[in-house]
Amino acid sequence: MNPDYLRRHRAHDVEALLGRWEEVARQAGLEWVELRPGVPLLRSAGDWKAERAIYLSAGMHGDEPAATEGLIAWAESRIEQLREGSCMIVPCFNPDGLRSNTRHTVDGIDLNREFHQARHPLIAAWRAQIEGLQFRIALCLHEDYDATGTYLYELGTGENSIGGECLDACSEFIPREAREEVEGRVMDRGLLFHGEDLRELLEEMEEGLPEAIYLRVHHAPAVLTFETPSEFALDQRVTAQVRFVEAALQRCGLG
Repeated sequence: MNPDYLRRHRAHDVEALLGRWEEVARQAGLEWVELRPGVPLLRSAGDWKAERAIYLSAGMHGDEPAATEGLIAWAESRIEQLREGSCMIVPCFNPDGLRSNTRHTVDGIDLNREFHQARHPLIAAWRAQIEGLQFRIALCLHEDYDATGTYLYELGTGENSIGGECLDACSEFIPREAREEVEGRVMDRGLLFHGEDLRELLEEMEEGLPEAIYLRVHHAPAVLTFETPSEFALDQRVTAQVRFVEAALQRCGLG
């Protein structure tokens, strides 16, 4: 734990967060698109190369601040990579929730159950921007207050799992989850892996479709949703989030 970091952080200051992203966009030459006022999407301005394209998002739930802090910390250290690569980034899906430290939007909606809703204004705008694009990998950053360690949902192709290696890379900062299941799904030391057949998983989504599944079905052969335990110190969680992004991209040859 770093007491100085905990005293000076601004993890729920949306304006400060977006100011940092404006500087990243300027330095890396990223296009800045407003999905709605205060909800930007950043995109590479150059030629799109699907075989090397990455998708990154955070801030779906406002009470998961290490995700948004980790993503901006990673981006600030990878300006050259962002400038030269193909990427799409949603820095904070739910800024109102981040301000108020709540999971849901001000309308009481869990955005991560709305990706089947083309009529939802934010989701519709997001779909319009992502339409027709393909990514080598998509990473969705989250936190879980019930967790005792890091874990991830990996939606992949065949048996080509990289999730265990990514969790191991973060274990220097936070150990892998010890629970044997989460939300009724069996875990292997923090890893929940689903291969090509998503029919069973889709049938379970009675509450609505998450971002990760929509991405896997339409836009990416590998989608990883990473979770840090929100009862750990914020600086540890942010560091683990950064390390996860680094590890996932390295194992895809994009780091």
